[in-house]
Amino acid sequence: MVTRRLGDRLLGGQVRRGAVGSMLLAVGTAPLALLVSVVLARMLGVADFGVYSFAFALVTLLAIPAQSGLPQLVVRETARYREGGNLDAVRGLWRWSTGCVALFSAAIALLTVLASIAVSDGSHAPRTVTLLARLGLIPFIALANLRGAALRGLGQVTLGQLPERLVRPVVLIGLVLAALAAWPTENFSAPLAMGLHCVAAAVAFSLGAWLLRRGSRAVIANTRPVYADVRHWSRAFLPLSLVAGLTVANENIDLLLVGFLRSDVEVGVYRAAVQGGVLVLFGMQALKFAIMPHIARLHAAGDLAGMQRLAIRGAQVALLAALPPGLMFLLFGDWLLVRVFGPGFAEGYVALAIISLGQLVNAAMGFVGVLLNMTGHERDAVRGILLSTFVHVGLCLLLIPAWGIEGAAVARFMQLLVWNVLLHASVRIRLGVGASVLGRPPKTSLLGDGQANG
Repeated sequence: MVTRRLGDRLLGGQVRRGAVGSMLLAVGTAPLALLVSVVLARMLGVADFGVYSFAFALVTLLAIPAQSGLPQLVVRETARYREGGNLDAVRGLWRWSTGCVALFSAAIALLTVLASIAVSDGSHAPRTVTLLARLGLIPFIALANLRGAALRGLGQVTLGQLPERLVRPVVLIGLVLAALAAWPTENFSAPLAMGLHCVAAAVAFSLGAWLLRRGSRAVIANTRPVYADVRHWSRAFLPLSLVAGLTVANENIDLLLVGFLRSDVEVGVYRAAVQGGVLVLFGMQALKFAIMPHIARLHAAGDLAGMQRLAIRGAQVALLAALPPGLMFLLFGDWLLVRVFGPGFAEGYVALAIISLGQLVNAAMGFVGVLLNMTGHERDAVRGILLSTFVHVGLCLLLIPAWGIEGAAVARFMQLLVWNVLLHASVRIRLGVGASVLGRPPKTSLLGDGQANG
């Protein structure tokens, strides 16, 4: 009865507020991410935008150890400790994870600089300079994600997303416009754009750190850091890191291989198509932040029925949010690419349509990765994403040389399909719950009053 009341309370109150706040934030900020790409694409041109996109994707992959699975670990364990009243462990977890990020960021930056010096021959100078400028983003974004995860673990879902989703793109757009006002357009380059992005990330991180201090003051006041569970954190860290790292890799590997196997122009066009796919899934990404800590709490309380209701209703809301932009890109993608990014991006329509279709399938399958990671079954998620990554890389190497960006889009679609099917099966086996829009939960509403029947 106690666990049932917990599930109903979460479904009826906290999840509703977090979901509504996340969705409103997503609706308000999703155009910002697209606007950043549009402004940079128009200012840099197709080729320079390709250089910027290539460097961004490459260092994002290099930064995987700096972020790894720590944000998901912080959300899960913060929610679990909060449910059990172990607030000293919360403070210890936050300090331990911050130290890990600082150490990894410094190591990655040093190794990347040394590697760039060793292999540089001057033939790809713009790429090299932009890549080195991108290194400044690693610690700021990694630590900002950690601060946001801590806030979400405390149930402050909207505040946890505000710096990265709103502040960073707004500051970046403002800096780009200021730079264009100060210098001629022809002097605006990919390295300069990346440097401005570093400044915007530093501003967002500073705000996030302040919000965490303010938001956690009442929760962890008069606590002292306890590190008794470091061994537990370390054991969970590796599989969560593999899941998070391979997820980031799958989001960037096709773009990188287009850069290695094709031209900078095609990289720029494909980046525009990928940005459209991100917009299709903005609702699901926003909702994911809202439900992650509550999945962990429901699992800790043993409320599988509440977890099933939350997962299936979440998938249904995610698909409803994905349908309008997905159908818009499928039907009018060519016209939108030309009008938004410019005439040089028209060739990305077929890739955009394939990616959009894949994201619709992704939304319909539900939050399978969240369910596994937040309930301690991250090793199943690792196996699923490992296999889907092999499929992704293999198809990229096979299809990109012959089909270009359309081949990359097909590889991305197949990776999403394989990943979702495998993880959906694992959720059924491990948890005995449904996760897709076709599931049949008990009659209750994610955004309703939360009174379960039967």
